[in-house]
Amino acid sequence: MPQPLQCYGTTHPADRHHADRLHLSVGAALAPLRDEGVLIVSSGMSFHNMGVFQSNGFGMGASSRNYKPSEDFDSWLQQAVTGSVGARRSELLAAWSKAPGAREVRWQQAAVGA
Repeated sequence: MPQPLQCYGTTHPADRHHADRLHLSVGAALAPLRDEGVLIVSSGMSFHNMGVFQSNGFGMGASSRNYKPSEDFDSWLQQAVTGSVGARRSELLAAWSKAPGAREVRWQQAAVGA
């Protein structure tokens, strides 16, 4: 007889000041669970520049797929996540701001006095 399914849930708020390190550390903490056969499901968006998002009508019928920086960043992100492993994947993801289209589609913290 199959064992009953056990499901656990949690929320993970975005931290715009430490997001890179936070997301990578959460991923590293969860990684060993894969060896135990645990399915991890997550959701979110890679497009976080809401000014561009709203001014282009994305979410109101328009698609961010027609926005070249979004296409470029999404392609880079897919390759970084699925085409690399271990330390190399972490290096790529930690350097996301250097990816094609990154600064156009991701939220940017404005420097004081900039």
